[in-house]
Order: sequence, then structure tokens, then C-alpha cells
Amino acid sequence: MNFIVVISLVIATILLAIVFEKIFQSPSLVAITTLGIFLIIFSILIFTSVITDISVGLIILILLTLIAFITAVIYKFFICICERFLRRCCNTCPNNSENIDDYSNNRNNDELIETTGNTEAIELRSNVAQNNRIKNIRTNRYRRF
Repeated sequence: MNFIVVISLVIATILLAIVFEKIFQSPSLVAITTLGIFLIIFSILIFTSVITDISVGLIILILLTLIAFITAVIYKFFICICERFLRRCCNTCPNNSENIDDYSNNRNNDELIETTGNTEAIELRSNVAQNNRIKNIRTNRYRRF
């Protein structure tokens, strides 16, 4: 194959892996999807006699799938790190969404109390806090602040 075609396939694979990671949010699903897409394209190119050497095509197919998987893992790691340091709320990271969602809900309720200054809002806030404490005791989960 031509060198420019190989480089363009690698760049297209990296861009597709980033898009698929944003959609699927799973590096293994990204790798499986890109493998399927490139396998269909590869089989069409073999049946139309564009590619005559099957072994080189399969090696390139496997390498492009590995590039897609590695790109998806790096992208997921980068997004998780950026969201941890730039924002308090990190829904991309696994196993943290429930605890941090409670924190963001409480922060929104605090902003409501500060802006309204209403006694009903303060009572509502205390009821929400009490319900959150009961829920955390029942499920043995504790919030991080």
C-alpha cells in the first residue's frame, strides 16, 4: 500500500476512535466497532481484487484495531483526569457518579438558599439533607466533600 494511504487510515482511525469513545464510553466497544467496520471494508476490497495480499491486509486490520483501542483508552483517561481537576463533577469516571451527584445536588441547593433567603428553602434543604443521610446509611455509601 501507499505510505500516504496508511497514514491517512491511521489518522482516520484515531479520529473515529475518539468519536466512538464519546458515543459508547467503552474502549472495548470502540475496538469491536472499528474491527467490524474495517473487516467489512477489507472484505469488499478483497472481493473486488483491489487488495491481492490477504496477509498484509489482515495485519493492517489488526494494527488499526489496536490503535483504535489504545486511542480510546487514552482519551477516556485524559477526559477523566481533566474533569477531576477542572470540575467537581466527574460523570465520565466510573464508580464516582453517585457520590459526586449527591455533592452537586447539595451545592445547587446551597446556591438556592443563598439566592432566595427564604425560610421555606431552608426547610426544604434540611429535608433533602435528612433524606440523603438516611439513604447513605441504608446503602452504606458516604459522600465526599
